[in-house]
Parts: sequence; structure tokens; C-alpha cells
Amino acid sequence: MYPFLDIKDKRVDTVLRQAGYEPEKCEIFYSPAQDIYFFWLAMLLLLGFGSIFFVWYYFKLILVYVLLAIPFAEGLNNSFVITESHFVVIRPGFLFKRVVVYELTAITKIKIDQSPMLWALVLFIGFSRNYIEVIADNQTKRFYCVSLRLDAFGENTTEKTMDDFHAALVKHEVAVEFNLD
Repeated sequence: MYPFLDIKDKRVDTVLRQAGYEPEKCEIFYSPAQDIYFFWLAMLLLLGFGSIFFVWYYFKLILVYVLLAIPFAEGLNNSFVITESHFVVIRPGFLFKRVVVYELTAITKIKIDQSPMLWALVLFIGFSRNYIEVIADNQTKRFYCVSLRLDAFGENTTEKTMDDFHAALVKHEVAVEFNLD
């Protein structure tokens, strides 16, 4: 892992405390928001070099890009928390803040997969398109975590990966369908 990129989304810890959990006692799989921010920076630099002579146009292009990119990133990145008895999904962003809590015993199955439809959003979210689908109480809900990736042999930007998430669910005896390569 790159230590200078290991930035944890502390908003998740704050939301957990507000919900009555102690973050130190939870297994947290942070959404790697820094991946999105670095991707945006790279896109902005590419846009900048492409339109260096058109400053006003460049400014409007950046403004539109940021206004479109923030909602996509906020809406498609969730963090996941496993406690002794609960599975918590947290989207801490100011636009689409959301906390969903499941009893581990109520979960029938969790599916970890990739959405082919998210390729259309590559300019806003990068190249990952992962999601977690929770099936509990005869209802299915999908939560995106587009930047939480598979283990890349220590080259990840998060401490915990999708592989770690899968192992933690299995440890808590949750049925998991893992469809990532």
C-alpha cells in the first residue's frame, strides 16, 4: 500500500459514532474516496493541457465537470462496516448521506460483483465498477463501491480490499457470492 495515499474517510467514523457504534471495535471497509479525487485531478490536468489557450472555456469546462462528478462520486461510493451482530452500509457524503443497518442473521446472501452499465461513467468514477448486493428479508438492495478493489499485492490505496471484505463476511458466516476476477 502507498502510505501517502492511505487516507481514511473520517466521516464514516463520525456517522458510526452517531449511530451508537464504536469505530475501534468495528471492521471498517472504507470507500477509497482519494481514488476518485486523484482521478478528478488527472482529468482536470488533461482538460487543462487540452485547452490551455482557451482559459474561459477551460474554466467553464472544469466547473461543469466538477458539478457533475461530485454527485456521481458521492452516490456511487459506500463504506461497509461489520460488527459482531450487524452489517452497516454508510454513504457519508453531504449530498446523498445514507446509513443502512442489517442484522447479520437476517442476511440471506451478499453478492459482490461488477456492473457493466457503469462503463458509461468512466469520466467521473474511474475504471472500477464494483457493487455489493444485500439480500435480506426477501428484499434486495444494491450498494455501489466503485473504488473498493481486489487485493493488488500491497499496491492498494486502502488498507482493506474486496478480498478482505469477502473473508470478513465468511468469518461471520454470511453466504457470499463473489463474482470479481
